[in-house]
Amino acid sequence: MKYTLFYFGLFLSAYISAQTYVSGTIFDNKGEIIAFANVMFKNSSEGVISDINGNFVLDSQNNYSSIVVSYIGYETNEIKLSDNKNSELNIILKTGFKLEEVLIVDRPKKRLKKKENPAFRILKGIWANKKRNGLNLVDAYAYKKYSSTEVGLNNIDQNFLRKIFRKDYDSLISIIKQDKRNKRFYIPIYLSEIIQKVYGDNRLNKRLELTEAEKEKGIQQDGFVFDRISNVFAEINIYDNNIELLNKTFVSPLSSDGFGSYDYVLQDSIVSDSKTRYRIYFFPKREADLVFEGSFIVTEDFFAVNEISMKVNSNINLNLIRNLYIEKSFIIENDSVFLPETNVYEADFTILTKSEKNKGLYVKRTEKFESYDFKQTRSPNFYNNNVVKIKQNQFAKSSDYWKKNLPVSVDNSETESVLINLKANRKINNITGLLRTLSSGYFKLSNSIEFGSVWSTFANNDVEGLRMALGLRSFKDLNDRFRVYGRLAYGFKDEKYKYMLDAKYLLKQTPRLTVGINYVNDIEQLGSRLLTSIGSNQAGFGTNSLFNRGNNYFLSRVKRLSANVNIEFYRNFLVGLNYSTSQISSAAPELFSIDFLDENQQTVKSELVDNNAEIYLLYTPKRNLFGYGVERKFGKNLYPTFLLSFQKALEIGAGNTNYSKLLFSYNQPLKLGKFGIMDATLETGKIFGNVQLSVLGAVPANQNYTLLANTFSLLNYYDFVVDQFTSGHFEHHFNGFILNRIPFFNKLKLRSLLTFRGVVGDISESNKTINRSSITYNAPTDLYYEYGFGIENIGLGNIRIFRIDCIWRSDLNNTNSVSPNFGIRIGMSPAF
Repeated sequence: MKYTLFYFGLFLSAYISAQTYVSGTIFDNKGEIIAFANVMFKNSSEGVISDINGNFVLDSQNNYSSIVVSYIGYETNEIKLSDNKNSELNIILKTGFKLEEVLIVDRPKKRLKKKENPAFRILKGIWANKKRNGLNLVDAYAYKKYSSTEVGLNNIDQNFLRKIFRKDYDSLISIIKQDKRNKRFYIPIYLSEIIQKVYGDNRLNKRLELTEAEKEKGIQQDGFVFDRISNVFAEINIYDNNIELLNKTFVSPLSSDGFGSYDYVLQDSIVSDSKTRYRIYFFPKREADLVFEGSFIVTEDFFAVNEISMKVNSNINLNLIRNLYIEKSFIIENDSVFLPETNVYEADFTILTKSEKNKGLYVKRTEKFESYDFKQTRSPNFYNNNVVKIKQNQFAKSSDYWKKNLPVSVDNSETESVLINLKANRKINNITGLLRTLSSGYFKLSNSIEFGSVWSTFANNDVEGLRMALGLRSFKDLNDRFRVYGRLAYGFKDEKYKYMLDAKYLLKQTPRLTVGINYVNDIEQLGSRLLTSIGSNQAGFGTNSLFNRGNNYFLSRVKRLSANVNIEFYRNFLVGLNYSTSQISSAAPELFSIDFLDENQQTVKSELVDNNAEIYLLYTPKRNLFGYGVERKFGKNLYPTFLLSFQKALEIGAGNTNYSKLLFSYNQPLKLGKFGIMDATLETGKIFGNVQLSVLGAVPANQNYTLLANTFSLLNYYDFVVDQFTSGHFEHHFNGFILNRIPFFNKLKLRSLLTFRGVVGDISESNKTINRSSITYNAPTDLYYEYGFGIENIGLGNIRIFRIDCIWRSDLNNTNSVSPNFGIRIGMSPAF
């Protein structure tokens, strides 16, 4: 009681002695509390920051008639004071929708040296203390985390809305969200929400996230566009030197190397609760670089960030992104521990241009953290109780649960009302369906059948001439346990039909067990890859392109029946078993022979029967996976890939092969900060036994005019044939780091890259002895390599999907054909 009277006395004395006294609470226009807002007497340096509950008390010995209240993302509000003593004011800040509308600080006209910049001292403190901020300060912790992801259409005018909603327009227009900047609307088409409990122990270096509830509403989609934008935002730590977004590395404004990429401006300081807080603005030195602009508030005593608000510059070297906005705020526990409170990530995507007039897609991710607990510790075994999601509705909860457990500041009822109405809306489904078809290559014929892929309908080669293929697949939704594919192709030159049928089924969720069966009767280019494992994602090619150089009759007619079993014992660790029986013959025997000596019968044969069993291990740590059906979507994040395969040919039935293959592959994208990404692949293998041409290792040549991963563009098919090999493929993508610094080129938003690939290998005399084909075996016993440089991100507006490479090669003693010494190749890869 005596302490209450003491504090009341202090409050009363301050109230009586102050010439000007103001207290109150700050809200947004929805009635939500705004913490950490700036409250200043007008035309003075006297001010405070509102506390976590939005409350503030501001007093001065001087006379003032107005206060100014501001906060990032809101319009500044000036309040006239009616008296010297003003208590319990309710101040409302209107939402601002664009960072540049509230930035009142321009980039500096004169660039200061790092140590002369007043912000340098503050940033030095942040660098020195960033390892000692937040949850790192406590032994153990637990908290509740709420996350939502909303995807929708934006920049919509009223005429468009009237066409979509028709008779429902009047009832829905009141709850459709409107962008106050341009009076246009945005329509949600998908919403997901998750509630989790997060536990951690810094002494054990353990962390566990347990999902309690999850729900989805709206129109679920797949394909490149939706896959990319739905999963744009991962967990971002602003204290890291680099921030990973969109498979690119952005320099953090809090990076210890930040002065190389940013201009900093120390705007003001505010003393509140005996603590000094600074607001620092940051701007990109080069607008095209992968950096941000915005501001943050930092408390001097602990050099911890209270809040940060940042966006990308409109001239940044990014595709499809019109706006990208990040906001984080932190609460203070025990007067010194800064903990995450709210994260808001917003991205706005357009396909053609970045014009504000164009309609686009948006994704907004909101995260809220609450119910922190630092008292209870848990045993090491507790952190082994991870619950893996294995089916779509595994964490479904009742509406009563959601009402009780949603954070107080969250209300998605209006969004859900719109989604319910839109789910059956024909025009919205047509729009999203078109985007899906353009990105996935499939379009619906019925609720369960799709046609595609449209991108592989036409091709050309020397055997088939013009080739046309039509395909179908079963597809109800992303979580189908059964999937079947079918394809029918026809060559107008050889006048023959080819076909394929593939079926797979998810038998069991834990451990994940899938089975499949496949039959192919088609023409294949067997000289296009070294890794013949079913676990490899290197598909064969050479029959499905329209434009090629040289002769492309080195093709084989393949009839193959195969069965496959995959077991995923742990997430991203898969063991596969495969058995196949193949009949292989030349597709153009008058031009290309695959003849071999059958040592058992001492006769020359032109058709091969290969019965092959394989076991393979595939490990992809940190790969993001989405979906719970027989086919899953793989995240677009960067992750390593390890593949180990052992294959054994079986002399059963009509089989006339007897070999063993041991193959290994390792791919690793290396993030090199602002210098870009190095994509490195190493492959090695050994084939034991006497092996015919069709099942030997052909160094992967590429006679297309387009680029293909892990192939040699200046080799012809079967230039090199090996039974043991080691190859490496290296591509370094600078992501604009070089060209952003060169005048004129920095306006074009081009990006440079370097490539190097090489192979060394050999072939045994015994394999040469049985060869009776039209190919003279030649192996790269000395290193063969190709190197080059390229320009990527070529295109117009937002569509910059093209890449051009200039490629040279080392000397080559080619015994089969003449291959070029230099080439220019074109690639296509849609990327941000």
